[in-house]
Amino acid sequence: MKLLLINPFDRTSFAYSSHFPSLSLGYIAALTPSAWDVEFIDENFEAFAPRKADLVAMTTMTIQANRAYEICRIYRGMGVPVILGGIHASMMPEEALKYANSVVIGEAEALWPFVLDDFLKGELKQIYKSNSYPSLQNMVIPRRDIFGNKYLFDSIQTSRGCPFSCDFCSVPYFNGRGYRLRPVQEVIEELKTIKKRFVFFADDNIVGFSKENEERAIDLFEGILRCGIKKYWISQASVNVAKNEYMLKIMRRSGCLGLLMGFESLDRAILQKSSKSQNLGDGERPAKFYEEVVHTLHRHGIAVDGYFFYGYEDTKDSMYESLRYLLSSRIDIMNTPILVPTPGTPLYKKLYDKIDFKNYPEDWNKYLGRLVYCPSKTTKREFYEAYILLAKKINSMKQVLKRSIKSLSWTKSPFQSFLILLFNLGYRKMRQKHFSLLLEKDPDFKMAYGELENRSISRPIDA
Repeated sequence: MKLLLINPFDRTSFAYSSHFPSLSLGYIAALTPSAWDVEFIDENFEAFAPRKADLVAMTTMTIQANRAYEICRIYRGMGVPVILGGIHASMMPEEALKYANSVVIGEAEALWPFVLDDFLKGELKQIYKSNSYPSLQNMVIPRRDIFGNKYLFDSIQTSRGCPFSCDFCSVPYFNGRGYRLRPVQEVIEELKTIKKRFVFFADDNIVGFSKENEERAIDLFEGILRCGIKKYWISQASVNVAKNEYMLKIMRRSGCLGLLMGFESLDRAILQKSSKSQNLGDGERPAKFYEEVVHTLHRHGIAVDGYFFYGYEDTKDSMYESLRYLLSSRIDIMNTPILVPTPGTPLYKKLYDKIDFKNYPEDWNKYLGRLVYCPSKTTKREFYEAYILLAKKINSMKQVLKRSIKSLSWTKSPFQSFLILLFNLGYRKMRQKHFSLLLEKDPDFKMAYGELENRSISRPIDA
């Protein structure tokens, strides 16, 4: 029997993930008995052409949904059953079932063996859903052999779930509000099997949310050192990571080069309304608090990839204020996406009546990088004018080079600064593709862009 695993990519979008393999499909491959022949297609790297298979399985985020549904049509037309999983299918199972034979809701570890057994018996169910979240003890090691050598990073996961309640995030609703941990020694043993030098710890927060979690993280980093594992790694963390300087010291010694961190906004009201309370600090202005976090990480040799979203309740003035801050900050890498409410999040439910694009599933390809609703304090065109200026300035070659050169003052490492440059260049390229797509697809964006060009505005505020 042949199982074909597919990571779909919508080539009409600007989203791509060529740095990291699809860890979830690696787990599915590992959970599949050896009697099966398993193949993997990642459309980020190869053009799709139908292959013979007995069963097809795909993972889906919202921006991948339409492409996944296209592939479903192809294979079901060939008489091949298709299984859909991932966040989007889990949040929209009734929609997904219009295209797939079965939908796996949530994490697949406890469900996949039943899916295969039912398939072999000719009794596939439409829905597979567990009443609890699987333990992370004694997990299988993902099959990395299916990925080849295409990716810059390998990936590994040490925890799942998040107790925070940020209204724009689907993690608590997909992985649960509990913070589940893999045993440290099991993580160490898996790390020993990874051949790549660069590793992405695919945790939503690598150090967790409590002192107990921090102690476990320290055990992990000390274990990496003790076993002589030589890796360069990055991960994601919340601002609470800066409170434990000993942990940061051990983290850096274990190979940490940088952390992706969601700062989200400089506006306390927006942070409160979006339930991002952990970013409020101890009553300080968010800008001051963030700078302290960045400074602390820099003192320990760790770079910061800062995320700031726009569109919640932003105005032109607030976005220009954010731009002034970003240009003067010491954040090493900057990603400035437009906030998009995705299914399964409280934000999606909160804004549903205001969303302009609800011709589903066709409109899902608008749910990345496009303003799908009008912010309450500005018009779409005014928002786009400010956003275009902000994103162009942040991603200008001058600013990209400036951030990378500035990082030399604290890294003392040309190698680390070069990696910072590469990530900045990656975001610059992504934003250029983003703008090209919006110019083609979004009339409001095109009009705002044209007006700015006609007025020849390139420096709205002093750098």
